[in-house]
Order: sequence, then structure tokens, then C-alpha cells
Amino acid sequence: MVLRRIRNMVVATVNDNLDKMENPLVMINQYLRDMEEELSKARHAVAQQEAIKADFERRLTYSQKMKKKRYDQAQIAVNSGEEDLARKALMEMKQYEEKVLQYEEIYEQSVAQLVELKEQLGKLEERIQALRDKRHTLVARANVVKAKEHMNASINRIDSNSSYREFQRLEARIMDMETKANVYTSYNFGGEQTSFTKLEHEEDVENELQKLKEVQKA
Repeated sequence: MVLRRIRNMVVATVNDNLDKMENPLVMINQYLRDMEEELSKARHAVAQQEAIKADFERRLTYSQKMKKKRYDQAQIAVNSGEEDLARKALMEMKQYEEKVLQYEEIYEQSVAQLVELKEQLGKLEERIQALRDKRHTLVARANVVKAKEHMNASINRIDSNSSYREFQRLEARIMDMETKANVYTSYNFGGEQTSFTKLEHEEDVENELQKLKEVQKA
């Protein structure tokens, strides 16, 4: 008994999985879920790139600020006769100048990469939205198909049902009874009509006979 129950459960599970595999709506929903995951990953990549761009922008701004600051300090040191301090300030200014050039290039690259990622993200969002709209249409069409299949199955069940066949048999019997009743009615009406016609003829005969008698007397 236990083994049979387990077997039935396994068969039911397999059949359910097969139905899902063959069900286009299940496949469409799974496809959309996969696309939603890809969209989420794409949005995360764009957010990361925005963070990278913002970080290089901060580094660039800071390097530009420090370059100017060291230049101003070198000027102050020269005006004060502090040449060694001025040299140190100019050395650091050169280091920040190199960083400015480096961060400018990296920042421009990050901006271009961000623009490209956003374009791809926009296309992906449009495509997924089109698939969502398409899904609504397919669901509506699938519901119509299911409704037709259900109605056809119901009709087949009714046609094959013994109660319905008995209903048809009774209907045929009633129709036969109606036919017999109509024939009987027609027969009765015909008999009465024949009787009336016979009486009319007898009256005509008597009238003609009376006319002959009168002619004979004359």
C-alpha cells in the first residue's frame, strides 16, 4: 500500500512537470522571470558604474584643488624667500598635476561607459516591457483556448452521458406520441366531414325526388 502511494505520488509529480513543460504560459512566465533577473543585474551594473564615475570625479576634483593649492603655496613661499619650501610645494603640485591628467582620462572613460550601459539598459527595459505586453495578449488567447476546450469537453461529457441518451429516448417517445395523436385527430375530423357530406347528399336526393313527383302529377 505504501509503495503504491509513493508510486502514485511520483507519477502525479512527473505528469505535473510534463504539463508545465508543455504549458506555453508557464514557459512564458519563466522566460520573463529570467529576463527580470537580467534586468536587475543590468541595473546593478549601471549603479556600480555610476558609483565608479562619482568616485573618479571626486578624485579628479580633489587633485585639481590640491594642484592649485600647492601652486598658491609655492608663490607664497617664493614671496617669503623660502625657496626650499617653494620647491617642495611645486614638487607636490606636479604630482597632483599628473593625477589630474590620469583621473581626467579615467573619468572620461567611466562617463562613456556609463552612457553605453544606460543605453543598453534602456533597450533591455523596452524589450522586457514589450514582452510583458505580449504576455497579456497571449494569456488572453490562452484563456479563450482553455474556455473552448472546457466547453468541448463538457459537450462531449453530456453527449456520452447515459442520462442524456435516456433524455433523447424520452424525447423521441414523446414525438411519437404527438404524431399518433395528430393522426387520430385528423381521422376523427375526416369521419365527421364524411358524415356531414352524406347528410347533405341525402337532402339533395329527397329534393330531387320531390321535384319528380310534382312533374308526374302535372
